[in-house]
Amino acid sequence: MATLKYWAYAEIESNGVIHRMGRKSNESPYAITTSGIAFDKTYDVATSGTQKIYDVDVDASNFDWLMIQTDYNLNLQLVTDDDANNGEEDYVIGLLGSGTAGEFGPPFILPTDDGKANFTVDTWPGTDDVIERLNVYNDTANTARVRILALT
Repeated sequence: MATLKYWAYAEIESNGVIHRMGRKSNESPYAITTSGIAFDKTYDVATSGTQKIYDVDVDASNFDWLMIQTDYNLNLQLVTDDDANNGEEDYVIGLLGSGTAGEFGPPFILPTDDGKANFTVDTWPGTDDVIERLNVYNDTANTARVRILALT
């Protein structure tokens, strides 16, 4: 059994207006109870290198919370329905690093492994599925360190 307590807060001032979102550390945290840590791994990804950081068949059959951090910017590929039973879907997004070796940037969070496969853009029916694979690609001039932690 594990209890995750998480605080996230942002404050943006724009044109004299302050926009706030989330909960400050002195407020009650977001909290979920899980079975425990499924895995906690760190990888070094060379320049122009690709690294698989999660595989549903190797690391854990599912996750209820996943966090990724990196020291240099990386591209993250999320793959739903990797075995293509319903229609593999791939998505690529950027992960923000700090730009300093060994100092992680803000965490990227997936609060569930739920996904959709075999869907049509803008219409959303598709088939319920899960994220089955995560890869990162390093197109910076530095070796990047990436950490992934999952709870189930």
